[in-house]
Amino acid sequence: MWGEGSVRREFTYVDDVASFMINSLYDLESMPITINVGAGIDHTVRQYYEMVIEALGSHVEIVP
Repeated sequence: MWGEGSVRREFTYVDDVASFMINSLYDLESMPITINVGAGIDHTVRQYYEMVIEALGSHVEIVP
């Protein structure tokens, strides 16, 4: 892992962004100029590493 893994990041699934865009086409006039389409849930980089390791069923050590 690059760094200590304490920085926080939020990832948004591309299909969710595409769905939002398609569903919003008919109401563009009421939308603000800037929109945050994120889920509002973030995790540390280390937590993402840990989730991937768990999903793979692996037993590896994270080395910063």
